[in-house]
This record gives sequence, C-alpha cells and structure tokens, in this order.
Amino acid sequence: MKRPILQSNQGVVALEFLMMFLIFSVLAFGVVEFGARIHERNMITHLAREGASLYSRDIDTATAVVAIIKDASYSLDFENKPTDYALFVARATAGNPPVCVSTGGGGTLAEPEVVAPDTATNCGLTPALLAYLQQDGAGIAQMQQFSVVRIYYKHTPLTPLAGLLDNDLFGGGGGGGGIDPDPVMVATAIY
Repeated sequence: MKRPILQSNQGVVALEFLMMFLIFSVLAFGVVEFGARIHERNMITHLAREGASLYSRDIDTATAVVAIIKDASYSLDFENKPTDYALFVARATAGNPPVCVSTGGGGTLAEPEVVAPDTATNCGLTPALLAYLQQDGAGIAQMQQFSVVRIYYKHTPLTPLAGLLDNDLFGGGGGGGGIDPDPVMVATAIY
C-alpha cells in the first residue's frame, strides 16, 4: 500500500540540503568579498602612508614616488589596471594663504568622488594643519611644507554576491540604488 503524497518524506532531504547550501554559499561569498575589501583598504592606506613618508623626505621627484607606489601595489595590480585607481602626489607649502601644487599622479579612475588634492579646499588639510602653514607678519611659518598622497581605488567584485546585493531585493534595481557592489575607497596621508 502506498502512502499518501502529503505524508511522504521523499524530497525533504534534498530540499534541506538545497536551503543549507544556499545559506552557506552566501556566507562564504560574503566572507570572501568582505576580506577582499578589507585587504584593499589596508593596502591603499599603507601605500598612501609610505608614499607620503617618502615624498616628505625629498625623494628625487613625485614621479619616483608614484613609481615606487605602483611597484609596491602588487596585490592591487596598478600596472595592469589603471582604470581602477587614481593616485595624486601634492605639496602644500607655507604662505598667506598656503599654496598646494599637485606634483605627480597616476591611474585613470574617473568617478565623481575622485578629487585631486590641489583642487580640494585647502589641499585637503584640516584647519589645524593649515594653521601650521600660515605665515606670520614676518613671513615665518611653523612648518614649511606638507606632503600629501591621496589614492582612490575601485573595488572589483570577486564573487556573484555583489550582483545579488545590487538587485531589486535590496532596493537597487540593478541601477546602483541598493548596496554599492564596487565602491570607491580613498586613503589620504599627510606628512
């Protein structure tokens, strides 16, 4: 005698496996994406700090600093992916008002967030740092210059999870209104 279909347990194991597989896949993809973004953020922060430190010690030229940063960016692959980053090297020198001059750069990332230091208000310096560059009546400033390195980097998703987060389920509609799957990260270092 056959059991009625509603009382049969056939297919339950397959359904449970499918549900658990989907949950664990999303978790695994999330860990990979999150880890990649943390790594990229740490790398651009490190590169900006090292570049500003080198430039503040009067290494040959801004071009040399840009070349060193590109060489050190092996895991971000600046050499082969110029559209994924923008790199700016600038100097803010003492004066009334202080003068900011962009002296080098690299990359071709074109996003609304990308702003060169010399076009930013006060070279991107905080009011406290800017005060150090202000000359007094005798033309003397507490600091003569600051070196500024700013790096913008656009994350490229590694897993299909990014596309899922930007769909209608999360308010994106595929048009970017949801969670941004490839955000532009920025790191600025001032020495």
